[in-house]
Amino acid sequence: MKRFPTVLLCLVLVFALLVSAVGWPAWLIPLITPAEKTAPVVLPEGESEAFEIKPVDGITISAEENALDKDREFKLEAVSGDEYEELSENYWEAVDSPGIVVGAWELDAGLADDEMLPGYFTMDFDLETLGIEEEDYEAVKIYRVDDSGTWYEYASSLDGSVLTVESSQNSVIIAVIGWTLIASSPKLLSMWQAYTGGAYLNPFTGCFDVHVPDKGGPAVMEIMLDRSSFIDVLDSGNQKRYGEMDVKAKDAALKRVIKENDLFEDTTMKDLNEMPFIKKDFLKYYKQNIKKYLDEDPDYQRIQANIDQYKTEIPQLRDELEQVQKVKEMAQKAWPYLAGLGLKMPKYKLRLELSGENRGSYGVTITPYWGNPYLVIFMEMLGGGTKQSYDQLLLTMCHEMFHAIQRGYVMDSRANYKFDELSAMALEMEAYDHFVETGDITSGKEESLSNLTDAYYFALPLDSFSTTYPEGKLSASDKAGASYPIAPFFSYLKSEKPYSYPTILTRYKGLWGKRALTTILKEAFSVSEQELTDYYFKFAESYGATFYKQALLSNVNPLFAPEADISSGKLEVSLLNKSYTTRVRRIAVKPASEKDKEYAIVLKKLPEYDEVMTDFKMTPLKMEEGKGYREWSGGLFFDAKAYASRDKQYAVYLMEVDGGTGDNSEGYFTNDYGKYVLYQLPTPAQPEKEVKGNILSITLPDLSKAPRAEVLDSMTVTLRVGKTEVFSERVVPRMRRGHV
Repeated sequence: MKRFPTVLLCLVLVFALLVSAVGWPAWLIPLITPAEKTAPVVLPEGESEAFEIKPVDGITISAEENALDKDREFKLEAVSGDEYEELSENYWEAVDSPGIVVGAWELDAGLADDEMLPGYFTMDFDLETLGIEEEDYEAVKIYRVDDSGTWYEYASSLDGSVLTVESSQNSVIIAVIGWTLIASSPKLLSMWQAYTGGAYLNPFTGCFDVHVPDKGGPAVMEIMLDRSSFIDVLDSGNQKRYGEMDVKAKDAALKRVIKENDLFEDTTMKDLNEMPFIKKDFLKYYKQNIKKYLDEDPDYQRIQANIDQYKTEIPQLRDELEQVQKVKEMAQKAWPYLAGLGLKMPKYKLRLELSGENRGSYGVTITPYWGNPYLVIFMEMLGGGTKQSYDQLLLTMCHEMFHAIQRGYVMDSRANYKFDELSAMALEMEAYDHFVETGDITSGKEESLSNLTDAYYFALPLDSFSTTYPEGKLSASDKAGASYPIAPFFSYLKSEKPYSYPTILTRYKGLWGKRALTTILKEAFSVSEQELTDYYFKFAESYGATFYKQALLSNVNPLFAPEADISSGKLEVSLLNKSYTTRVRRIAVKPASEKDKEYAIVLKKLPEYDEVMTDFKMTPLKMEEGKGYREWSGGLFFDAKAYASRDKQYAVYLMEVDGGTGDNSEGYFTNDYGKYVLYQLPTPAQPEKEVKGNILSITLPDLSKAPRAEVLDSMTVTLRVGKTEVFSERVVPRMRRGHV
């Protein structure tokens, strides 16, 4: 079956019976898209009028204004009988779950099979009109099937009897209705309730809805359990036998409705789609049959043995159920917080998959090529059940849900990874402040926001994940880890230019194509290149204490904080102009001899510096201008200090901040370096002094013969009475002798 372009819609009725221990949920899809899948072609944004059509009784197709690339004609028609039968036969194998197809249509939106629209069109299914009983509404699921026969589940939302999905392409789509006949096994039901307190969680079907607010609100999320952690202890060997009973139950139900309603003997299940009331009877008889066959099946004892086996594993599961409850609670707190910011929340039911893997993090957001984003929460991180782990889970929920929200503004194919991560981290910082105020978080800020600690990633240009310095190459092994610590700069911009997250994301969306981080920041905060540079300089100054703390670490990254040991008296430093970077140079000194008690440091810019480093600022950390250092015409002068010890010591932590207005000096073949020289000045020779009456005469030493004479142009004469300074003046000597 190959038709281009088509969207095939099928209503599938699934019975995932607990007593059978078979029928794995269809949502258990791999975290990684298969390698052979290629990225879809996203059509360019355009202008389209809002529309709403009802091509089939019970199904409505609509789209908002400008949601599509252009005005399109949508056609919907039922599939042929052969196609319907083929889908019915393939469903179980494709989705790995028993089920029944009760309806199938083809939708033509004028798209090629590999094309996606820039926006979404909405499909509403009135389940009552389509002949579905109210008790089965919650079981409806929507799938699409591509040309290769692969089935994908769509997220959906239910309002009354109307099930809604959103799509951006046409190919094969399947809508699934499934429920659990838990009442068929009273023993199993009592066992389940005994270990969950009769709560929301069914560990055998592995899924449940999350309502916001908890009582009476819509089901906006769905939590699903990873079968490798929660279900694998059940034996799945009964699937074949269940399949035989499933077919038998369908055939018996079909024969019964044919007889009761005097239908043609060759009436098929597909024909029942046009007879909603008869279809309701068919579904009722089918459920009765499958329950009866299972209860009377001679292999039931083996099935029950599998359940008893699971019961022996329940004590290990019991502790995990608390963590599952916490996932639900934190999701219910994060959703209204994000919605309260005015963000465009997902219209589909957001999926939260719970995984037993240990990825070293609390969660991750997955964005499949052909589906909606979903969250994976790694339960291993919650094993301790500590308050801090739950506090971090709440922040993770905010962070990862924000990623899903981002995809509603900018598709993954043209998103900027670094912007997505640092903006999500910035939102997490704001969420921490909010939930501390509400009392939902009590852990400290540093441990709750531990992703901010590696500030040395500011040594990477904002637009890059790797770069080369004269001292070596700096590369980020973890792109997410390199993005999180940059969030404070985003937060600083947001404090200076207080735009809302919806405004920022809307401007992000307005940039067509895949754009650099700094381009997005300039657009999001309405700043020019010069303004962004100015803000970066101001941010670095305000964030200096953090950079200083980073440079003090015993295992400091040497490319972020290169050492400049000037104990030999003089050292030349080479710089490359890198856009939007911050480093801290550690200037080290050591006494040259036992006689040396004090030292001073001079930084002198060489001619190459001004030519290359046109947007570069150097600021000593933990020093105040005029008291610890001062500027002079050629660079910086650091006041004389006593040596702290006879060993090497760091005298100055010099923050080097590069803006974004200057041209990069690193080329493919040659590099242009900006250079400066650092001098360590020893204690100068003391002047000769003579007192006659009330006249003090001093003879200054010959500066031309002093060490590092090339940077000496003056001396400062200071008079003290005891510890009180009574006179201090800088003297530029013109003669060998002076009087003061």
